[in-house]
Amino acid sequence: MSSGMLRAPLAAAAAVGIGFFSTSALARTECDNDRAKSQYPNCENEIAVGSWAYRSGQPRDKNGDDRLGSSGTYVWRFFGPSGGFYMNNLSVWLANVAFTDTRATYAAGSFQGSFNQNTASNGWHVLGNALCSGPGTACTLQVDHGNGRTGADLVGFDLGFAATSSASDESMSCGFTTPVAGDVAAIQRKMLNAVDNYRDVRGAFHIAFSNNGQDEQVEFAISEENLRSFVRTTPREGAIEESVADGTSALLLYPERSMFQKKRRAPIVQREQARHFFNQACQAVYVARQDRAWAHAAHEVTLPSNYAFWLTGSDSKIVGHEVLLGRNVTSVAGRHDWYSSTKLGATGFKMWVDDETGTLLKLSGTNEHGRIVYAIDVSDIQFDRGVALGEFALDEPAGWTNIE
Repeated sequence: MSSGMLRAPLAAAAAVGIGFFSTSALARTECDNDRAKSQYPNCENEIAVGSWAYRSGQPRDKNGDDRLGSSGTYVWRFFGPSGGFYMNNLSVWLANVAFTDTRATYAAGSFQGSFNQNTASNGWHVLGNALCSGPGTACTLQVDHGNGRTGADLVGFDLGFAATSSASDESMSCGFTTPVAGDVAAIQRKMLNAVDNYRDVRGAFHIAFSNNGQDEQVEFAISEENLRSFVRTTPREGAIEESVADGTSALLLYPERSMFQKKRRAPIVQREQARHFFNQACQAVYVARQDRAWAHAAHEVTLPSNYAFWLTGSDSKIVGHEVLLGRNVTSVAGRHDWYSSTKLGATGFKMWVDDETGTLLKLSGTNEHGRIVYAIDVSDIQFDRGVALGEFALDEPAGWTNIE
């Protein structure tokens, strides 16, 4: 981490003087990859470590270029008011079908989180809000390679603090006037807010996507009530990864290598705002929930935001009701837009959503020949059975190497 990336709680905003910013008119700050300060005067960017191929001739990227990473960290460094500043609606632009990392990890100031670039829809994705504090004026946003081809393109945020989002939906002026069907919209809302609908959950699922070779078994135990989580990911090829989190810290474990990392986290402040809209440039904006239990690899099922945003397409419809794993579920089917279809190699999808919680119990995507090209299958899930907090202990393993 850069020295400018101090993990300060959001409550410290007043202490670093960010009350200076207006809450009614926030200044937009953006920064593209490989751009000179003459074009984006408030930022600079660089490869911090690892391998990031520069690619030009990319018509859907900002300025027609991007960085595609196979290892390491890419950094955007922003310059703002001395003493610190607030990055409101910290966002990344995803529009390239080559970005297929399922666990790209972003960090800036008080924010850090993992994000699935592979299943994300085309547009701006709001990751959260970050307080950047420190003696200097620079704050960095960085993306770390996860387990796929990591994309680095345009990033942005609103400079300042707002209690609620001031963004307005330009759908009408952009020509997007067909709303999501009411029954589908209700399912979508439940999926986007699934963490509100259970106290604790444990289970297991298999996830496989042919476009990027993802093939993993995931086991998890989560207590949203106590902000605790444990997640184990076992890939068909590769090393097992585990994470334990307690709301303020996360312990990442690599048992086959006897290595670990420990990271501090700032409290999450979740504000009321639109979850999907079009900005003045007629670009789609998606605002996902942050999970205070930090169970990122389990989110494909427990907080399925990316899949919920697929339902924004007006042709999505409810196609059935059934019982799956002893739970009442609603099945929804739809067709992918050009972006997701090209990236995932699928023309249509079908998902089975738990009626009570909004969790995703099954998903399949098929190509034009009817062949399944991606799937999620939950084999076991249990809600509100109670958890023993001892299973979420963040004890550093004796004799293991700390790779922080």
